[in-house]
Amino acid sequence: MKKRIQLLILLCAGFALGPGSEVASLTAQDAGACLYRCEGSTCYDFSNNTPMCQDRRAQCQAQCSKPARNSFGSIAISRKDKTTGWSYGYANKAQAEKVAVDNCTKSGGFACEVWIYFNNECGAVATDGGKIITWGTAGVKRSAIQQALLQCSKAGGRNCVIKASLCSN
Repeated sequence: MKKRIQLLILLCAGFALGPGSEVASLTAQDAGACLYRCEGSTCYDFSNNTPMCQDRRAQCQAQCSKPARNSFGSIAISRKDKTTGWSYGYANKAQAEKVAVDNCTKSGGFACEVWIYFNNECGAVATDGGKIITWGTAGVKRSAIQQALLQCSKAGGRNCVIKASLCSN
C-alpha cells in the first residue's frame, strides 16, 4: 500500500506538473487519503479498468497533486476562415487568451475570438464545419472532447469534429 501511494505521488507530480516543475509538499498519507476519498471504493481498486474508473483516477490524481500555481489554457477560433489558435500553461486567464488569439492570427485568422478558457484542466472545441461551434471542459482530455462533441450534436450539428483539444496542466 505504501509503495502504491509513493508511486502515485510520483506519477501525479509528473502528469499534473510536467518535467522540471516543483511539487507542493504532500505527505504520502495525505495523498493516499485524498485519492481514496476522491476515487471511492469502486475505482480505488486498480483491477477495475473501466473507462469511468480510468477517467476518475486521472481526475483524482490531478486533484490530489494540485500544482501550487494556476495553469490557464485557451482556444481561439476565426469562424470566417476556420483557423484556430491555442495556449496552455499560463499564469492567468488574460495571458492565455491573448496568446491563443495571437496564435490564431499567426495561422491566418482574420477574426479570431476566444471560445474557451480553462484552468488546471482540459478543453476542446468542436464544430460541424458551418455555423455551430461548441466547447467542453473536463479533468481529462477524452472527457473534454466527448463534452464538446455532445454539445455540438445537441446544437444541431451534423458531422461534428474537434477543431482543437488540449490540457492546461
